[in-house]
Amino acid sequence: MSLEKIDFFRHSLGQDEAKAFEEVLASLFLTTGPVCARLEDALASYLNITKVVSLATGTAALELALRALDIGQGDEVITTPMTFIATSNACLYVGATPIFVDVEPNTGNLDASLVEAAV
Repeated sequence: MSLEKIDFFRHSLGQDEAKAFEEVLASLFLTTGPVCARLEDALASYLNITKVVSLATGTAALELALRALDIGQGDEVITTPMTFIATSNACLYVGATPIFVDVEPNTGNLDASLVEAAV
């Protein structure tokens, strides 16, 4: 079996993104404020929902998602060890236990065939 090359950290940022980044850096707020409010409003409009809440970190977003699903003490969350520590930390923050399942070697995605044995 040949392994496919997976390019990590490849981006396609251009001048518009650089200008938006500079706008935030020049403002008083880096993780909240008017730019975030505009993002929340635009995303809510696009999704046709009343409210969107942006968060300052991916860890906070994962924790909020787990809380929204009522995952907490005594629950187990299947995840992969091939991820940033925030994935496991979010589980721990809500009182759940992360259960690690390996990834598929040619995609890097969680190997679904291993999930049932981990439950």
